[in-house]
Amino acid sequence: MSEFTLKYRLRRKAAQIFKYKKAPNLSADELREKYRKTSRVIPMMDKAFSPKLEYERRFEHGCLSTFLTRKDSTTALLYIPDTQMLKFPDGADYVLFEELALKTGRDVIIPHYPLCIECSMNEAVDMVYKVYKSLVSEYGAGNVAAAGCSSGGTLALALISHINELGENIPMPDKLYVSSPEMCIYSQEERERAKQLEKTDICLTVKWLDTFYDLITNGRELPKYMTYPQLGNYSGLKDAYICFADCEVLYAMCGELEAQMKSAGVDVTLEAGKGMYHGYPVMNTVKDAYLGHFNMISYLADRVTSAMFDDHTKVIFGKIVIRLS
Repeated sequence: MSEFTLKYRLRRKAAQIFKYKKAPNLSADELREKYRKTSRVIPMMDKAFSPKLEYERRFEHGCLSTFLTRKDSTTALLYIPDTQMLKFPDGADYVLFEELALKTGRDVIIPHYPLCIECSMNEAVDMVYKVYKSLVSEYGAGNVAAAGCSSGGTLALALISHINELGENIPMPDKLYVSSPEMCIYSQEERERAKQLEKTDICLTVKWLDTFYDLITNGRELPKYMTYPQLGNYSGLKDAYICFADCEVLYAMCGELEAQMKSAGVDVTLEAGKGMYHGYPVMNTVKDAYLGHFNMISYLADRVTSAMFDDHTKVIFGKIVIRLS
């Protein structure tokens, strides 16, 4: 009997048959033209879905951020969404944002950072840094976590190196969570591993990672820690949780990223989802992704709350036990 659910096996098979790839077969310039019109509009909600949350929009640092807050929260999560650096999050993404706020016990702040249509990634990193800096001032050192998936994970990793690069004595996030951060290929060894993994990846390609480099640089020279997070400076960061699918092309850079963090003294937890797909803890559309999703929420939670649990989980002697059946 297969270790995966029928729903996931069918979806994976369909993806393989139709050779579906998340990354379109376009150049960086063609992608900019494709998304130029929609990049001028930031989809916004009128209010939070949950009555337990307050919805607020703030225009600071030259860009817009969304705040999902609750009265009893004293901690924050800077959640950097996956936009492929080409578009802004839409209404469907807010379901995740609210779930994070409700289940982690943290206020959730989503920065609508500059896209790589007209600018390059360094402007997005600068904006994310300024938002993080203001959150530390508002919530206090040790009370702000950072997280991101895919391109958002790339920005979350760049944030840590940027804090070190600027040297303004800004404290590090108390926790860092990244899922499938999009890392450009740096070495020939990484490229060879990525080409092997491309055979099993149903979302991304090696070509897309090369296109992503062209997209985020936009003809400019960027610091290596922005394009190659596996070369970043993670000094001062105490705790990190990194997650990849073991069959995605990005897993080719996983070892270098983990080693770079550990060499900086970071306590790293690595989750490698066997046979899973890009960003599965965030895009948990099948039961097979539930454990990764639960791990993400429980790691980011500032305390264990009843909202974290549902019919798939139970608590025994204060420990979280996952029951998948």
